[in-house]
Amino acid sequence: MSRIHFTRRHCLGVEEARVRIAQVAERLEREFHVVCQWQGNRLAFRRPGASGSIDVGEDAVTLDIRLGLPLSLMRHTIAGRIDDKLTHVLS
Repeated sequence: MSRIHFTRRHCLGVEEARVRIAQVAERLEREFHVVCQWQGNRLAFRRPGASGSIDVGEDAVTLDIRLGLPLSLMRHTIAGRIDDKLTHVLS
């Protein structure tokens, strides 16, 4: 099992950051059949081969993903795409 973990700072406040992360979650549910569930300001998500969470804070978002073996082979590609997306969404 492989992990992707990073924190991205933002200046949006918790409410706006949560709105933006929710929009990304809706797309993931629609396009990749990811199951998402909010628990306070934590978005938990899972799909076959991957699970994790996004914690939305006042000035930072922390992402933690656990990848199963097949997806772990693409860890660097996945991490790069997530990093690009979070940078765009939180700017």
